[in-house]
Amino acid sequence: MKKTLLLAFVSMFALQAHASAPELIDAVKNNNISKVLELLNNQENPNGLNEQGNTALHYAVALDNADMTQILLSYGADLNATNLKGWTPLKIAEKKDLKKVTPVLVQYLQLQKQFAADEEKNSAAEAVAEVKEKAKQVSQKIAEEAAKVPETVVAEVKEVPQKVAVEENKPQEISVAEVSAAEVVKEVPTITESQYINMVNEAGAEIAKAKYDKEQAEQKVIALQTELMKTIAEKENLAKSLDSIAKEKADTPKVEEKEQAKPAVQKKEPVKTVSKKPAPKPVKPVLKKKPVYHTPQPIVKKVVISPSTMVEGIYAGDEEIVYCLDYLGNGENDSMKRAAGYFAASASISEARYKQIVDKANDFFMKANAEDMTKRDNECSKVITPKDNDKQNQIVRSMNKSVGY
Repeated sequence: MKKTLLLAFVSMFALQAHASAPELIDAVKNNNISKVLELLNNQENPNGLNEQGNTALHYAVALDNADMTQILLSYGADLNATNLKGWTPLKIAEKKDLKKVTPVLVQYLQLQKQFAADEEKNSAAEAVAEVKEKAKQVSQKIAEEAAKVPETVVAEVKEVPQKVAVEENKPQEISVAEVSAAEVVKEVPTITESQYINMVNEAGAEIAKAKYDKEQAEQKVIALQTELMKTIAEKENLAKSLDSIAKEKADTPKVEEKEQAKPAVQKKEPVKTVSKKPAPKPVKPVLKKKPVYHTPQPIVKKVVISPSTMVEGIYAGDEEIVYCLDYLGNGENDSMKRAAGYFAASASISEARYKQIVDKANDFFMKANAEDMTKRDNECSKVITPKDNDKQNQIVRSMNKSVGY
């Protein structure tokens, strides 16, 4: 019951905060300075929130609008206001390469620091003046009492103002809270968008080269295996030829012995000496010359990675699906943002690449106006409902995982 009442109270407070914030936020988005000044001069709350918990200063900083940021800060906009995702205008300035807004924020922080120091010095000066006044009153009281006491006591009392003066002349220790701009606005990334795109292209080229090297290595392995099989076959043929020659050589003497064992035929005619035929020489195998095997030249496959038509720096296909799941989940649907993570894992997208895609989705959501957001909603609805059934099933599985199925 207490929890329900607490939620109702928070909801009422949020509705009141949201009541007039959209008009001021829209004026900031459209860079309508006259409208912003009119609203602020009519007691408009500069720290009003919209449904995502963003203030007008969130959008002024995100859009790198230095003039609008300075106006909002001068009317009391909170630099540390936190939205529903835990982002403050100061944090946005830290994380993004905002060339125009960062000097304004640093100057504002320095002024805050100086103002705090001046306030503390004024307080210290007032305290010193009060001590002097009290010392003066004490001295007068002591002088009045001195007339009533012996001279020895008067001499001791006369030393009191001197001691008080010594204490007054001591340097006052004023503790001033040092606020370092370097601690608040940390190093802003210096990488530009063009450098980032070059890095992505170089990474794509390296991946393509790695694939080509892998294919070339596989073809070399296949060529070596083919050559090895041919060598084994030639070796077997050679062994068979040598066995055949050895067998013929072993059989030749037996034939001669049989011929010699036969008795000579006696004829009346004079016996003619029969000259023995020389034993046939072993026939040497005629070995064919080993053919020279030429490794076939690998076919170079040109890897074409088409970029996304929606946002620079991401590619069409799986990266667009991750981008759209995260973008559509902004502000209201955490399960869809979790589904983006599950899909990225199933599509083997690296953690660093996944973070870059999510940052682009969040950045567009923060900066886009209503018309651009409607257009992007339509584009992303088509991306996460592809005609490919396998890809659609993969997306559905990621969404089911995100809600615990």
